[in-house]
Amino acid sequence: MSGSSGIKGGYWLSEDAASFPPERIPTSNFTHLFYAYVPVNATNGKLIISKTQEIKNFVAAVQRGHKKAILSIGGPRTATENPTNAISVTVNDPNKRASFINSTIDDAVKFGFDGLDLAWEFPDTQVDLDNLPTLVTEWRNQIDDRQVELLLGATVYFAPELPRGEKSMEYPADSINQNLDFVNLVLYNYSPTTGAHAQFYANQAHTRSSDRGITSWNNAGVPASKLVLGIPLFGKKWTSLNEYDNGIAGIFLSTWLMEAHGSVMTVNVP
Repeated sequence: MSGSSGIKGGYWLSEDAASFPPERIPTSNFTHLFYAYVPVNATNGKLIISKTQEIKNFVAAVQRGHKKAILSIGGPRTATENPTNAISVTVNDPNKRASFINSTIDDAVKFGFDGLDLAWEFPDTQVDLDNLPTLVTEWRNQIDDRQVELLLGATVYFAPELPRGEKSMEYPADSINQNLDFVNLVLYNYSPTTGAHAQFYANQAHTRSSDRGITSWNNAGVPASKLVLGIPLFGKKWTSLNEYDNGIAGIFLSTWLMEAHGSVMTVNVP
């Protein structure tokens, strides 16, 4: 991926297709649009494609605007689903990994996608990260050997160090740089409580920041030309918080609410 071209990407959530069909996407605002998300079958490593017409509509709408359509695989954990488990099982098994690689390329070519994005959010064990270089290397080699024009990227934690309890694990930055065209940084969800949801610079209370993430990935060997900065266009809400222990300065009531209306957040104050 050329650093001069850049990426202005956006994720289109397939679960919202009924209320926001792909034809309504303002493609002129983007260079790349991600179909989110397609899960992995942990039994055989293949992608689970269930909405073929919806995918065709998405690719057609994006490419009609002369933009790149990217197939995003996996996705974030939710209260009811954890796509991370299926990816982990697949990546750590040589046969399933080979099946996964072939399946992703086959489906991308079949539907006319311009690229693939591994949204593994996030690896849980050191074994996961030990096998990640093997995955991206084999994936890249297979794309090159088959002579298909596909971008290959991944969505990763905001920094190369993944915290796990009292310890941390390191992403294989060298392998990521060598084999991927772009790296989507999750520069949000910094705090599970009322701390900063996304902030560019750190402060004494909240040390996670976009500046720290970008700098640390750059120092680990991934050039800025490959880093895509994730910006949240959503908010979060909390209720029944103690006014003396809520992480936010101000004259808030002990029970207050932060609501998200589209991309605009409002706070109820006295």
